[in-house]
Amino acid sequence: MSLVYRDEFRWDPDLNEDRVPEELLNAPEYPALSCEEISAPAAEWQAPPEYEQETTLSAREADRSREKRREAVKKLFAVPVAASVAVASIVFAAFGQDPLKNDVLAGALSLIGVSSAKTAVPLPALDGEVTYYYHVTYAPTGASYDASLKNDDGLADVKAWVTKQGGDPATMLRYRCDVTPTGRKPSEGAVYVGDVDDFDNLYFVSGSLVDTYTVDVYYEAYAKSGGETDPFPKLGNLDPDFAGKYAWSGQGSEEYVVVSADGVNNSFLHAGTYYTASGVKAGGVSGASYDRSTNTLTLTDYHGAFVDVNLMGNGFTVKLVGDNTLDYLSVWGAMYGGSVTFTGDGSLTLNKSGKAASGLLLNCEYSASCLMIDSGVTLEIYGQPALFIGDSLMEETIFVREPVRMSGGTVTVEKAGTNEDGDPCYTVNVTDPSGQPATHVTFKPAS
Repeated sequence: MSLVYRDEFRWDPDLNEDRVPEELLNAPEYPALSCEEISAPAAEWQAPPEYEQETTLSAREADRSREKRREAVKKLFAVPVAASVAVASIVFAAFGQDPLKNDVLAGALSLIGVSSAKTAVPLPALDGEVTYYYHVTYAPTGASYDASLKNDDGLADVKAWVTKQGGDPATMLRYRCDVTPTGRKPSEGAVYVGDVDDFDNLYFVSGSLVDTYTVDVYYEAYAKSGGETDPFPKLGNLDPDFAGKYAWSGQGSEEYVVVSADGVNNSFLHAGTYYTASGVKAGGVSGASYDRSTNTLTLTDYHGAFVDVNLMGNGFTVKLVGDNTLDYLSVWGAMYGGSVTFTGDGSLTLNKSGKAASGLLLNCEYSASCLMIDSGVTLEIYGQPALFIGDSLMEETIFVREPVRMSGGTVTVEKAGTNEDGDPCYTVNVTDPSGQPATHVTFKPAS
């Protein structure tokens, strides 16, 4: 059977531009309040019904659409608090207090997949009744979540979500707080005479009027290494895209593992429903087998033309047994996950024949994907360039466990634009001393 592979994956949904409601353009202003954190108080605004309507967008389109609407609203009426937050941090520090102690993991922490961590900020000190809403972004994948619950329950909700992404809530960094004044109300237990909607004719026997606010709290959670001695990052999207959520055709799941002994006759070791629906049969071949339960491809003294992998997630593993050779190995991430981890005590030589342009290609396609090499593995990679990692959302993309060492050049990272959400993407090469792409890169245990 012959296969036709696409050269690259691009997905460009046709989203309508967001409309700014007229209510926002003519919103009345509250009178100035006494709270120092509020530099430009804005009016309460109720979102029109269309903002609450369910859509028929795909999961990814809906996520982006909600984020864009929320940011449009924030830009118009959210109260800026950056300056007051900075002042608050200095004041707390002067009294020997650490207002950020609940947001940053104590001790050394290796943050993986980000170019630079955002600056942590404390919660604003507000005199009144405050309702907190929580939002979090998992930096390695760019996925975001808005808790439907509020206050302590909302914070617990976002921490649980981070855990499900494969992250650690201890890495959550609070980097932004948006304060919105929502009015005034009698304090709890107050005794008064009059109408609470007419402050001028409201008389208190006990208690008083208090200001009310909502605060949207934004966190960013980072992948971190598996432990003090483990350099491998913790990533989300470990399993293959069995559900077909990131399939290109929309006609079934498109994950696959394909091997070819001669570059002409190809065999599916695993095939998604898009392929099986057309009659594709998947199974092992001599020297190469795939275990779905562990998401592992095992090569045992296998000598062939190529291995091609698509949408197998960040948990995809290649176990090497004996000595193996291929012209190339390519992995496609398709906005989901295209990492590969090499394990075992065998070796793999890629493209020594020179038949391919590159021996190892990670086509991350705007996913948080990387290369991980376990302690007993030997890789010999040839090509021009020998190794190429493209369009990853992770800036650091090559990880090895002791005692493996890389030789043949230096890792070079270049920013390669952004994805549709504005997140930076990176291209990674190994370059020789002259700055040119290395033609021979080796990973092997130090002797």
